Amino acid sequence: MPRSIKYLIGVGYFIFAGIYLPAQTVLEKDGLLHYLNLNKNDTLTVAALNKLSEYYLYKNIDSAVIYAERAEILAERFEYDAGLSEAYRNLGKVYAISGHYEKSFAYFHKAIKKNEESGDYVSLGKNYTNLGVILYYQENIEQATNYYKKALKIFSDYGYKEGLAKVYNNLGLLYADVGKTDTAIIYLHRAIKLSDITGDKNVKNNASGNLAHLLLREKDYENAVKMYLKVAESLADTEDNNLKSSVYSNIADAYLRLSDTEKDKRKAEKDLEKALMYAEKSLRKAEELNSNSLRVFSYKMLFRIYKKTGDYESAAKYSEKFIQYGDSVFNAEKTEIIAEIEAEYNNKKKQLLIENLRKEKESDLKLIKRKNQIIYITEAGLLLVTVLSLFLFILYKGKKRALKLLDEKNKAITAQR
Repeated sequence: MPRSIKYLIGVGYFIFAGIYLPAQTVLEKDGLLHYLNLNKNDTLTVAALNKLSEYYLYKNIDSAVIYAERAEILAERFEYDAGLSEAYRNLGKVYAISGHYEKSFAYFHKAIKKNEESGDYVSLGKNYTNLGVILYYQENIEQATNYYKKALKIFSDYGYKEGLAKVYNNLGLLYADVGKTDTAIIYLHRAIKLSDITGDKNVKNNASGNLAHLLLREKDYENAVKMYLKVAESLADTEDNNLKSSVYSNIADAYLRLSDTEKDKRKAEKDLEKALMYAEKSLRKAEELNSNSLRVFSYKMLFRIYKKTGDYESAAKYSEKFIQYGDSVFNAEKTEIIAEIEAEYNNKKKQLLIENLRKEKESDLKLIKRKNQIIYITEAGLLLVTVLSLFLFILYKGKKRALKLLDEKNKAITAQR
């Protein structure tokens, strides 16, 4: 399935493999920061830096980059391969979330090389999973599937259920986007079942969101909204801005599509209001995370909503932002959705130009008509004046002739006397 189709129909939720620190580990985070303040600069410091990078990955990308780069430098100094591999993996995930896929791809390859050298197969499986996500984003579906299956084999061999659940989720979304809905549902339910066993709420939320994504594709908008809202509710106490932004964007999408099906105009307007509210929430979370790839989804959604409401000025503003950030994220030819937005924007400009020209033409025609009317009235007035003058002249001549005859008669009468 072309990447542009995926963007058109909701945002799916891939999961990168690695450590995941939920909200309740804030105390652990504080402990890690305390350890860093001791300035020991040992392998434990590398481990602490990597964990902090993972902690901030879905909260603040800039902080995640700083900790991962510090871990990379220290791990290289100590020749600590396990710590270096983890730093590479974290940097790969950071650049993937921020939309720099080429950098991400390079770091995952570095991590894989270290895993192969050290024989750390569970970490190798994690990086195969991550590489699969990037390959999917680069539209290489076949290779993405191959890497997911490599990861599945490793995780199965080592009984790593947390990793299996994440790959099941990713395969579920991949199969959904290539039109294999039944297979997608099987994998997503496997992910949810395993996440219940492992207690990984992150995987469960992602997989549940992807099931809602399927409902959206099947045009079951009401149930899609309900499922997305449940996921959003379960995220309320977390700091996962990445997933929050994606879920809010999809809720906006579902409400927007639902508005098209409403026969009641007031209900349709309320759906559009909710769509706008969630699209704005999505953008706020994307900006908090500083993720260009998530900004793209939010801009696209805001463009569509404002276009639907007839606010073409705002629609044009967000279409330009979409094009700007879309270019930086994908670093290639514009996707079909960007081309569609450009065409829509240019078409709208053309329509406005035509409308303005039409109005100008109408105005010119009215002006010409008014001028013609003035000319006609003036000509009619001149003609009337001419006719009246002629009439008065004839009357004057007739009166003068009558007076002359009368004078002549008077003279004749006088002569007779």
